[in-house]
This record gives sequence, C-alpha cells and structure tokens, in this order.
Amino acid sequence: VRLPAYLSYPVEHAPKFTDSQHSASAGERPKTGSGCRWWARVLPMHVSSTQGVVVALHDLGGDGPPLIICHATGFNGRTYEPFARLLTGHHHVWAIDFRGHGASTPPDGENFDWGGMVDDLLASIDAIGGGPVFAIGHSLGGATVIGAAHRRPGSIERAYLYEPIVMPREWERAEGDNRMAGPARKRREVFGSREEALMRYASRTPLGVLRADCLAAYVEHGFV
Repeated sequence: VRLPAYLSYPVEHAPKFTDSQHSASAGERPKTGSGCRWWARVLPMHVSSTQGVVVALHDLGGDGPPLIICHATGFNGRTYEPFARLLTGHHHVWAIDFRGHGASTPPDGENFDWGGMVDDLLASIDAIGGGPVFAIGHSLGGATVIGAAHRRPGSIERAYLYEPIVMPREWERAEGDNRMAGPARKRREVFGSREEALMRYASRTPLGVLRADCLAAYVEHGFV
C-alpha cells in the first residue's frame, strides 16, 4: 500500500476508493453505535469546492444538531470515527477530508494555502444546510474552523479546538525553507501491507501515542 502523496509532500496522486467502500449506496447512514468496520462501507458525500477540489464529507450518523469534525494535517476525517461514536447521541456527526487528504482530491496547481481549507469547510457547511454547525477542530482543523467563523460570521455555532495552528500573517510568506516540509518529504511512502504500516506506526512516536482503534482507523483510511 502507498501513503497518499499529501503525506510525502507535494501531492502527486488523487485518492482512490477501495472495493469495500463501494458496497453501500451514497448517502446511506450508519446506525448510532455502529462499529468502525461497518462505517468503512459508507460512501461519502461529494462536495464541490474551489480550485477544482471535490471534498469527501463523511456522514457518521447520530441525531441532533450538525457537528463537523475537522482533522489535523496528514490525518483524515475517518481517523476520528471511534471518537465520533461518543457524540452521535447528541449530534448528527460529519467528518470532512480536507483537500488532498483522505478521499478528497487535491487542488489545481497543488496550491495548499490554508484559505482553501476554509473554502472546503464552508462548502461542506452549505451542503448540509448552511449552518450554523458545531465543530471540533484538531490542529489544521482548528485553524480552519477559526477561519470559517472569521470569514462567515454565524457559520459556527460553537467549537472545541485542540492545538489550533494560528500564526501571524507575515509568517505565511516567510522566505527560506519550511522546517516542517523537509521532514515530511522524507516520510516513508510505501508499505507491504496495512498491517506492516500499523505495526511501524504503533512502535514509535508520534502516532504510537494514539488510542489503538484511532490508529487503526488512520491506517485503514490513510492509504490508497
């Protein structure tokens, strides 16, 4: 299996679906309390965003006001499926794959400016009724939730943000090498199997600190 190109930087390949993901009709929703393996058969909603991006928005079920889970850089929405099970008794839970992540396509010209992530989130909010929505944002996801609330006041009802990345604007255009991009380019792209990838990640930081079911979801949905 191959790690999607967004994790090896830059993006070179659009993600692909597995056969198991085609076994359920689009829009079919899981029952509240369903396990991660059942959810793996649900096709996402496809949402058009800017720069030619088609966003994958995953319906994780539940009842109540809409809540969107916004993932960290290098993750994908379905990594948070085990966590979502705790929320479906109070919310209708959705999880977004930002451009170039998970089952979403990369942008034209491989421009990953974070403003495009905000476009993805706002397009997804529009696709499920226009908001306001509750949101959970992790790292990049937290910054994107802030950006959406700033650009379109009233789109976010309430948010929980974990380690949101908020930088001064002048840092976005800083000259010189990006110290985070260099190590990202060196990440291993190809594994013989998902099992091999899971064992490698579980044996070292930072992914080794994840709860086992969340790490399994990350590996299951993070490779093509």
